[in-house]
Amino acid sequence: SISTPNMSTIGEKTVTVSYTESSVTKTATYTIVVKTFDHFTIKTDPDKVTYTAGECFDPTGLVINLVYSDESTSEYTYADHENEFDFSPSLDDALKVSNTLIIVSFSNNTDVIGITVLNSRVVKETDAVTGVIGSINYEGAVETKSSADITTSTGGYSALDTDTDVLAYRLGSSGNVGSLTVHLDSGFEKIVVNMRSYKTDSPVKASIGTRQFDLTNSYQDYEVSFTTAVEEVTISSLANKKRVCILSITLYGEKTTVVDISNTEDCIGLETFIDDYMHMDYTQNLGYCADEEHHYYSDAKDAFNDLNDHQRSLFTTNNAYLNEWTRLHNWAEINKDTLDEDTYLSNSRIYSVADVIGKDNKPMLLIIVAAAAVSLVGVFALRRKER
Repeated sequence: SISTPNMSTIGEKTVTVSYTESSVTKTATYTIVVKTFDHFTIKTDPDKVTYTAGECFDPTGLVINLVYSDESTSEYTYADHENEFDFSPSLDDALKVSNTLIIVSFSNNTDVIGITVLNSRVVKETDAVTGVIGSINYEGAVETKSSADITTSTGGYSALDTDTDVLAYRLGSSGNVGSLTVHLDSGFEKIVVNMRSYKTDSPVKASIGTRQFDLTNSYQDYEVSFTTAVEEVTISSLANKKRVCILSITLYGEKTTVVDISNTEDCIGLETFIDDYMHMDYTQNLGYCADEEHHYYSDAKDAFNDLNDHQRSLFTTNNAYLNEWTRLHNWAEINKDTLDEDTYLSNSRIYSVADVIGKDNKPMLLIIVAAAAVSLVGVFALRRKER
């Protein structure tokens, strides 16, 4: 026979097993533990935790730990028990950039998985910065050029600087001054010339454009900036037997770079604004969103005004948001709103009596019109009496 312990409570239980054979009874006692499921924790995240907006969550690879009343645990895999799990957002929901957590439900308990949802919208911004836009270098065994070029030269040539054993561009000779003109079609705003005096020719003066410099026996940078961009400038030695060695010429100016800002904080915030307020999935009747009953436009307007300056500028000027901006602009026109200089939607509407009381409230409208008429008659009668 086997004893039956109370299995409705948790804890250690004793089970006694006995049997009788040939009038001899033998008994064995066993201890068992009764425990219940308490909660679960995420043991291993799914294989994929980074998504692009529009994709659906994939729990493949998910493993959880089942935690029991006695604090013992056991491993439980999603792969073998798919029907026992629920997720929010669901496995059929398109993920948004605002989704950072997946809620996992199992046996009336929940835990979360952190995910990253990248922007599917490509947003690029043009950035103008000052940087190197052209150069001529003699620091190696040969002359190298990038964009810039020497268009004219008098008494100048590439030669080995025997003092430093590097290739340099030498201006002037024992009998002549030398000059060279550096040219860049796109123009430049600053020129930096790394140069020195030749051997024992010191003191040596050199000019960059209209600026003159006293050179030393060591290579140093000498620079000239221009208030407006120039396409060329002349570098010259200024006296016979006062030669100049040029190691490099570097031109600086404004250059334009295109930066992908799709997943910056501002763009992620714009996606959340669009998802929450713009109703871009509703395309049957764009005017419907202008009605006062659902407050779609008024809510979108308030949320737009809460965006920061950069976000509003992006939304109204960057082609990546053309469709969304077109919708908001149309809503604004329907509601007599315009953008002011700060890119806020401001109300410029002149209200009529019908706007205030509602076009369908005809009894009230008639009362107001009648009252106005009586007032006018009274004023007219009073003026006649005064006369």
